[in-house]
Amino acid sequence: MKNKTLLYVVNIDWYFKLHWLNRAMASIEAGYCVKLVSSFVTKGVKSELEAFGIECFDINLSRNSINPLSELSTLYEIYKIVSKLHPDIIQSITVKPNLYAGIIGQWLNIPVVKSITGTGSIFSSQSSLLRILKPIVIILYKYVGRGARGAFVFENNEDKELFRNLGIGNNHLSVHVSGAGVDPNKYVYSEKIFERDTVRILFAARLLKDKGLDTLLEALDVIYQERQDFELIIAGILDSASCNAYQEHEIVNISHRKFVRWIGQRDDMNNILSEVDIVALPTRYGEGVPRILIEAGFTGRVVVTTDVRGCRELIDDNETGYLMMPNNTEQLITILKNIFSNKSDACHCARNLYRKVNNNFTDKDVIEGFLYTYRNLLN
Repeated sequence: MKNKTLLYVVNIDWYFKLHWLNRAMASIEAGYCVKLVSSFVTKGVKSELEAFGIECFDINLSRNSINPLSELSTLYEIYKIVSKLHPDIIQSITVKPNLYAGIIGQWLNIPVVKSITGTGSIFSSQSSLLRILKPIVIILYKYVGRGARGAFVFENNEDKELFRNLGIGNNHLSVHVSGAGVDPNKYVYSEKIFERDTVRILFAARLLKDKGLDTLLEALDVIYQERQDFELIIAGILDSASCNAYQEHEIVNISHRKFVRWIGQRDDMNNILSEVDIVALPTRYGEGVPRILIEAGFTGRVVVTTDVRGCRELIDDNETGYLMMPNNTEQLITILKNIFSNKSDACHCARNLYRKVNNNFTDKDVIEGFLYTYRNLLN
């Protein structure tokens, strides 16, 4: 019998490789013929994915454009590929792919699994433009969520509840998976933290301004006036295509601070985590469940993050880590000072987080959630 075709529609190649390759490989092992539609901008990624047996189709998709002609052109590009391949099921990820694949799925009667990896700035930003776009996005989500031949997959329950309250996809299959899923075998757990003279804090994320690096720097600037026994390590992708991104010269300027070390984009996160004590992500918008925080849990690091959707799915304040309000520099200063002076309590939180991620956030459970969804729709 011919294998079922699973077509991924993703906005950019490196995101698929970082967050979805394990799920794609599991789908291949489950008997699916996997194909990928994406914007390929990173050298070597396309050939690497094709070596795994994933057929790739390059499209022109801008994550920031709101030009109607450009967006219609992208929609048509995806439509031509989908109508030619006519896959058995489509897996889309993030807002634009969800909407465009969802529209095409309605036209061609193909079930689409739309993955909500956090609501992002479109639902939380106070900018005039995004406030205008938000109701349009909601209307389009309602359109692609009509009928029973589709699914929404959420990384946290609050996003699932938000969509239900907005009347999006009420007839769709609605599935909750715990974050991106991390293979625990790739990470080494250790309770050996705070053993050096210098406390090491890691900020590892896509280098967008809404991720809260500025808030973290403001807090550490204040603390540095009192004590100098800490270091901030910054790692992440310089995503220059995003209008909200730091430019390289800005990060270089930031790294001139005496307590900052910029290490660039890294693929050896387990090694980096083993050398730090605290992982800080003071993000300002709703996340799915940030992968770096799950990874921090598997390696036994202390987590400081914000009380927003996705982050609080993983972190229980003063139990599995520490929560602060977005943009609240004073609160972050208090939390960090408390960790520095009460390291045993912080270690207790790290141990609790390790138990939580082991029980709820492994890639095995996440992969099974997606495979279950595909089977359900195809049957």
